[in-house]
Amino acid sequence: MKKAENKPAPQPDLNPDAERLKAERLAILGQVASGLSGELRQPLSVIRNAVYFLNIQLGTAADEKVRRHLGILLNEVETLTRIVANIASLASTQAPKREVSDLEVIVAVAVERTTRPEHIKIERTIAPHTTLFCDPDQLRQAITNIITNSIQAMPDPGTIKVTCRQTNEELRIEISDTGTGMKDEIRNRVFEPLFTTSPQRTGLGMTVARSLIGANGGTVEIESEPGKGTTVALRFLKH
Repeated sequence: MKKAENKPAPQPDLNPDAERLKAERLAILGQVASGLSGELRQPLSVIRNAVYFLNIQLGTAADEKVRRHLGILLNEVETLTRIVANIASLASTQAPKREVSDLEVIVAVAVERTTRPEHIKIERTIAPHTTLFCDPDQLRQAITNIITNSIQAMPDPGTIKVTCRQTNEELRIEISDTGTGMKDEIRNRVFEPLFTTSPQRTGLGMTVARSLIGANGGTVEIESEPGKGTTVALRFLKH
């Protein structure tokens, strides 16, 4: 994939009244999200357990169509579970539990937990024993959200590359895709809560990702160009 032009999204002018209104809306959204995520966890767990039970009971006796639909049901449950996790993260003010963490393991778990179609490949380039002082669960969720966003932007066969680069000053995790890319007006809004260009998305994934990365001392930058894919860079300064 040809790397998109290095053009970080411009920072909007801060209007005190607009910022106060946004903060109030986020506070209300957080209160609703907290209760909603708690209410949804239990039924999702019941559905997931029921699907596993049916798979065990039916075994090889189930025809291909039944197994395929059980798989679809389980994938959708995992999607809803991820949405609930994003809602809970949006509502949570929990401080990160930072420790020296193995990036290779974090990314591997993030990739494993991401549901993707067969026509999309994920490649990883991370040197063994690369570490970062972070909350591994929060970083894993952020990376999962970004990969999921990349998958949703790739209607055709393509590749997502997760690469770690280091200098003396910083550690940089890049997640690049060969998807549709974004115009500037879309790219400048991807971190807004509930902003989405698709009715099938919640508009919370990237908001939560930036919040979690920020809580762990990092920043998020996006480079994108229509037709040439997108690169999301997570940057962590070394102290």
